[in-house]
Amino acid sequence: MRSFFSLNSSFYRGTGTNATSAFTQAIDRLIAIAQQLPDWRTLDFGGGFGYPYRGGAVFDWREFGAAITERLSALSSPIELVIEPGRSAIAGCGVLLAKVVSVKWLGHRQIVGVDTTVSNLSVPAVHGGYRAIATWETDDVSRHETDICGNTTYSRDYLGRNCWLPKLKIGDAILILDSGAYGYAMSSHFLHRPRPAEVLIDAKGDRLIRQREDYSILLNGQIF
Repeated sequence: MRSFFSLNSSFYRGTGTNATSAFTQAIDRLIAIAQQLPDWRTLDFGGGFGYPYRGGAVFDWREFGAAITERLSALSSPIELVIEPGRSAIAGCGVLLAKVVSVKWLGHRQIVGVDTTVSNLSVPAVHGGYRAIATWETDDVSRHETDICGNTTYSRDYLGRNCWLPKLKIGDAILILDSGAYGYAMSSHFLHRPRPAEVLIDAKGDRLIRQREDYSILLNGQIF
């Protein structure tokens, strides 16, 4: 009986790496190691491919694809290639939409409260991750340093800090961009907050794909 490990090799470069060379430079060494396995058939090049949340370097899939295709094509027997693109594929596909419920000013700084919380997008509070924030249409062309706060008493319930946004008012909408990765998958009922609905927008239009939770969902499983 052949073991799984003699047929497959897996590789993981690291988390959130945007430099294409960090992956292409590892191809030859990885293949050399994998060729020592008997009956090697599959190469899982793993994930860790980054996403440019703050701009800057963008992973070049064409360059990477050409490099790994060249190396695998030169082998004496065909190897199945598995790629796990993860956040690099879906980060930009999600937006968390929130409504402004309060506005106050501390000097020149605008403090905006919204009807969502870090329980729905935990990365900024837990890991210090950055997400760009935009506003819906507004006539105000000025920009003000702004903090976006969630609707809990948690001291770290910030969806964004030091954002430059126009003056906002209650009822305005903001968009927390690039929320497709580690968004809904990491959401929770932290501080008893229900999760939001999910809407899919594609070439055919838009449709609801997940119902908004109400408070009753938080009571499920409780015995009174």
